Amino acid sequence: MERALRTQTGQVVIRAMSRSSGFTLVELLVAIGVTAIAIGTLSPVAGTLRNHYRLAGAARELAFDIGRARLQAIGQNQAIRFVTASGGYQRQQSTDGVTYHASGGDTRLPAGVVLTAGESGMPRFDRQGLAQATTVLTLSGAAGQRTVTTNVLGRASVQ
Repeated sequence: MERALRTQTGQVVIRAMSRSSGFTLVELLVAIGVTAIAIGTLSPVAGTLRNHYRLAGAARELAFDIGRARLQAIGQNQAIRFVTASGGYQRQQSTDGVTYHASGGDTRLPAGVVLTAGESGMPRFDRQGLAQATTVLTLSGAAGQRTVTTNVLGRASVQ
């Protein structure tokens, strides 16, 4: 379609009428449908990934805290041990190696992650930063399990 316009000088200009810009209702509904299908397909995957990263993050945080406790034992010339607490774990320190008290609050584990200690229990460090035994801690969750192993030199590793 064409439309005739008159300018101020009286000239006639013919212009083609353009379609208004924007989306039609059909285009909008197709876009919403494709988006809904993509979200429906990816939401179970996102839940699985979230559980995996919660478990992996909790294991890395525990390994980091163990390494930090070893350095604290050396730096402050105190014995350090870990104990399980409700929904997580706690770091405790002692000047005499017998009487322990909490050094900071409890560290909470993410929802759905459970900590269990192996036969040798939770890690303990003497004043020189040496562990009393090799410890194996298992973190379990919906995404499987991770183990944090501490050797007698105090090195923590995540598997």
